[in-house]
Amino acid sequence: MRRKIGLCIVLAVFAVTCVEGVSHLTLWLVPKWRGPQAVYWPMLPDSLRTFHRDRIEKTLNDETEYYRFDPILGWSIKKNGRSGYYRANADGFRSETDYGTKPSADIIRISSFGDSFTHGHGVRPEATWQKRMELSYDKMEVLNFGVNGYGLGQAYLRYEQLGEKYHPHIVLIGYMSDDISRDVNSFPPFYVPHAGEPLSRPHFAVEEGRLVVHKNPIETSEGYRRLLARPDSVLPQIGLRDYYYNLSSFNLMPTYYRAGPMDFLASVRLVKMTWFKVKGRTFGRHWPLLRHLITMYNPRNEPFAVAKKIMETFYQAVLADNAIPFIVVFPDHPSIEVYRETSHITYEPLLNFMEENNFNYVDIMAAFAERDGVPLTNLFNGSHYSSLGHELVANLLLRRLRDEGLLRID
Repeated sequence: MRRKIGLCIVLAVFAVTCVEGVSHLTLWLVPKWRGPQAVYWPMLPDSLRTFHRDRIEKTLNDETEYYRFDPILGWSIKKNGRSGYYRANADGFRSETDYGTKPSADIIRISSFGDSFTHGHGVRPEATWQKRMELSYDKMEVLNFGVNGYGLGQAYLRYEQLGEKYHPHIVLIGYMSDDISRDVNSFPPFYVPHAGEPLSRPHFAVEEGRLVVHKNPIETSEGYRRLLARPDSVLPQIGLRDYYYNLSSFNLMPTYYRAGPMDFLASVRLVKMTWFKVKGRTFGRHWPLLRHLITMYNPRNEPFAVAKKIMETFYQAVLADNAIPFIVVFPDHPSIEVYRETSHITYEPLLNFMEENNFNYVDIMAAFAERDGVPLTNLFNGSHYSSLGHELVANLLLRRLRDEGLLRID
């Protein structure tokens, strides 16, 4: 009997050793094959990564060149900020021109709000879709209020701060297909663990049919110093309402896994990574019956309800300011990949919502569909549109605005 027990123990130890050895080898080999995106990047519920600490400290010490801490929005653009291709004017939006608060009588003024796809991440000022629109029509100004990393809710609050001040005739509401993930997120590293902006932001919810804005959980530099000193106590407070903080690693949403007490086992880390990849890629592309289940655009999910309510509120706010709202939907790289492979639009429920409410909108997927034969490497620089991508955006927007009769002063 003792021999049998001993043999079972030996076999169990051998099996665990083999599994752990293979897991370790896999975790070592896959990043060499797939690149740094295949490294184990868990969400940390009670600690900060070193580069996030460095970023917070630079922000607190005012050592950043372009972005700044904002107590309401989380972060924003510095007045007269400078960094690489980026230039901000005296009011803190991307432009080398300081605009008057009212346009000339013979000028159509368009203001654009949104995230990095609106801001023009990674391209020169003259290559942004806003500047291309201006150059094609000399009676038009297109102001760029986009900010990298924003969700639609932050863009809406930025409009509340600066939108009416500049008296636009048309307001372009930029919405990137992954923005649905950001408005239910209070701290970007909870949503994307390697996110470059470790500053908190306001959280949005729908309560009794109304949009509720929960203020930015860290509104002062002292709050960030507490975060640096005691992340184990501050992060759980930030995460109280955060959609991602409160999900398990094995949920059905296309979200990252979180760090756990069993992560010392390579097999546990490998299983988490594999489940994450399966959710985000295989299900959405090749299993049509699960497309509407494993997605942030499931109409029964909180993120979709919040996205709809913010969009509706933003749209109505523009109308109340006597301007014309026009929603611009920017598909990200994975969305275009899926569309090219399956003809499935991952954010189709949102398009249906806009149709049902008779919103003015344009889906930029149409521009990319017209260039279906162009490799995505030519249309993107990394995860953002290239200069060619911006050209396609500008051409489609101009065509749609002309078709709607919106490029007339009257």
